[in-house]
Amino acid sequence: MSDLEGVILSDYQLMQCVSKGGIADVYRAQIITEGIKAEEGQEVVVKVFRPTYAQRATFRDYFMAEAEKIGQFDDPNILPLLEYGEGENLLYLVMPYVPSGTLEDLLRRVGGRFSAMQALPIIQQLCNAIEYAHQHEIIHGNIKPTNVFVAADGRMLLADFAIARGYDDSQQSLTRIGWGSAAYVAPEQSLGIVKRGSDIYALGVLLFRILTGSPPFLGQTPVEVLLKHVRQPAPSARSFVPNISDAVDTVLQRALQKRAEDRFASAEEFRQAFAEAVLFAPVASPVARPIFAPAERYPRRPGSPAFAGSTRIVQ
Repeated sequence: MSDLEGVILSDYQLMQCVSKGGIADVYRAQIITEGIKAEEGQEVVVKVFRPTYAQRATFRDYFMAEAEKIGQFDDPNILPLLEYGEGENLLYLVMPYVPSGTLEDLLRRVGGRFSAMQALPIIQQLCNAIEYAHQHEIIHGNIKPTNVFVAADGRMLLADFAIARGYDDSQQSLTRIGWGSAAYVAPEQSLGIVKRGSDIYALGVLLFRILTGSPPFLGQTPVEVLLKHVRQPAPSARSFVPNISDAVDTVLQRALQKRAEDRFASAEEFRQAFAEAVLFAPVASPVARPIFAPAERYPRRPGSPAFAGSTRIVQ
């Protein structure tokens, strides 16, 4: 797909390409016509799918159906979908622009990792978002730090649900998964199978990365990393950071099981297990301290711990 910078697509002028992928390119854009959910001049992000997808009638129908479901999401930890549609023979999604950046940016700013106590509100919010999506029959399929945005008030905002992957999972071969996703892909995804347990695995990898500063598997190529997910048992997080507690390490090991059936049954179960491991089991680090804001400032789900609403970084 040729560069679309400067092109007007529907009500949006595409200003800057911020990422390119095999399925779609992502642009910062400006609204040029006032719409229902946004104002003229507001900056947004537009994800434009490649023509090879847009030209397939079956994909177009699937895209419209899935985008309609996601567009109806109303969850404080999911980045809202402002609009979806087609123009200039292209399919596109429109989301808010979040200038405060991603979880990847945040990790880089704080030195690469958090303590278990600091990671707790982050994982709780993401588990809440995934549980909400699963209850609405949507699998994310592409959880990674660059797809988690950090709102100005500290909330985690999960973005970029993998619509195209759900359409043709058979295309999710070893050779189609790039560097950005390979470290977070469940073993079954390398074989073209995506299920709810795949999101649980990706959340486990993400937690491993947050606590240790590194994903559990590294390699010289994406294929090498994917094969490690399939063939090698997940390493202990304590081998990376010795002061991680046995209880937290046990939670990670369960989330990273090779068989989806051996992982946590739901994102909510994962959330509860991690909270119990952090709050009730010994944590070795003497300097670990919570970085969450007072819960009463933010809405929370019934039954969630009182501090699960947001995250504020203490410098």
